[in-house]
Amino acid sequence: MGHLITVAACSLNQWALDFEGNTKRIIESIKKAKEAGAKFRVGPELEVGIYIPIVSQIAKPVVMLISSPYFSSIQICGYGCLDHLLEQDPPVHCWGMLERILKDEECYNILLDIGMPVQHRNVRYNCRIVCLNGKILLIRPKMWLANDGDYRCDGDRLYYDGCAMILVNGEVVAQGSQFSLNDVEVVTATVDLEEVRAYRSTISRGFQAAMSEMKYDRILTDFELGPEKDDLDVDRRPSPAIQPRYHSPEEENALCTGAFLWDYLRWCGAAGYLVPLSGGIDSCATVTAVFSMRRLVIEACEAGNEQVIADVKRLAKYTEGNIPKAPQDLCNQLLHTIYMGMSKQSFKETRSRAKDLLNALNSYHINLDIDDVYEHSRISLLAR
Repeated sequence: MGHLITVAACSLNQWALDFEGNTKRIIESIKKAKEAGAKFRVGPELEVGIYIPIVSQIAKPVVMLISSPYFSSIQICGYGCLDHLLEQDPPVHCWGMLERILKDEECYNILLDIGMPVQHRNVRYNCRIVCLNGKILLIRPKMWLANDGDYRCDGDRLYYDGCAMILVNGEVVAQGSQFSLNDVEVVTATVDLEEVRAYRSTISRGFQAAMSEMKYDRILTDFELGPEKDDLDVDRRPSPAIQPRYHSPEEENALCTGAFLWDYLRWCGAAGYLVPLSGGIDSCATVTAVFSMRRLVIEACEAGNEQVIADVKRLAKYTEGNIPKAPQDLCNQLLHTIYMGMSKQSFKETRSRAKDLLNALNSYHINLDIDDVYEHSRISLLAR
């Protein structure tokens, strides 16, 4: 007879040192996991303080119900904090945000795996904190870490994709989106613990476990991931294995760049992007990346993403109830292009290619000859 439980893995669009916002998104993910019937929730790495400064999705949380004793990631503060991780504030503020989660009774009756930095005896640890009903059951630090350079390499120029996954005995049973504008994404799956135990108890694996010198303490608590009465539900069954979804390199380039540009735009407070057009491949590729961003935004608006809709209205000044219907409509407000040519030197072909491109994108465009600017600058420099 099987023993079924439902687990959840989350991808969160967290931001470096945004303790309030990160905590809000963590709590939202917990509520979504509970609504889906999950009894165990795992989030991405350093979600409270935050791993990722400019991203559409945080790290990849993977619930691996196999034989690994290690947790997957961290969540409250993040590697993206750079030198702030050398300060005292991030661990202190993370504890304050964790306290808020522990006191929120809407986060009860589900086992939580939350990641954040912990400082103990003047040593900083990258930890998983396992909580239940307002209490901390376990703090598990990572024992093997990358070099310092790897933990401080992102700044604001790297993109961390999402794709939360749940695996059982090496097979994928749930997979989230890899590139998304959703601030909170939760995937769930129902798994059979008896299948996991059977997988672990094979002869070779059992022998290795018996010979291992690494022993793990068990934390006993009055909580069931799956009550026995649920096993009597004939309509409940384990989630079937699925084929992992992979994007082509071309899709990854378009989706990754588009998601990065949207988050960068909405967090930095700019009114849009300005791209000088030359009629060449470089400027063409750049505006195409911005157009990919517009496509993602339109898809999110059509799907009813309230956060994206609110950001569109704020950035593009759309009135209440009025949102763009096509990427070209959004491009006219958020993409500004300019052709800076010279009447005596610029070729008609480059002007024509730039014009064809801006017409296809519907960007706000300025066609400017810089002959006078060039001459005045040249004369000024020679006069010195």
